[in-house]
Amino acid sequence: MSSSSPAPEPVIPGGRTYYELLQTPPDASLQQLRQAFRQLSKCYHPDTTTLPAPVAERAFEQLQRAYAVLSDPQARQLYDCLLYTSDAADEED
Repeated sequence: MSSSSPAPEPVIPGGRTYYELLQTPPDASLQQLRQAFRQLSKCYHPDTTTLPAPVAERAFEQLQRAYAVLSDPQARQLYDCLLYTSDAADEED
């Protein structure tokens, strides 16, 4: 991830984390992430789903972003840090 890329948001709209979106635990291996992404991609890819095109495109883009962040070790480390910092702040409120 380049230094000009914005930091990933820890939670996507709807209050779900990238791990929840990919239906994987936070300690998922790269292989588990890849399998989850490929399986979910089949469900949400605009060319292979019965969902309306705008819905499918948005869901597929979210899947791609989640996988891109979690499959990159440096981006994942940053994401996890932001996620756990966000969780800690929520608990203080």
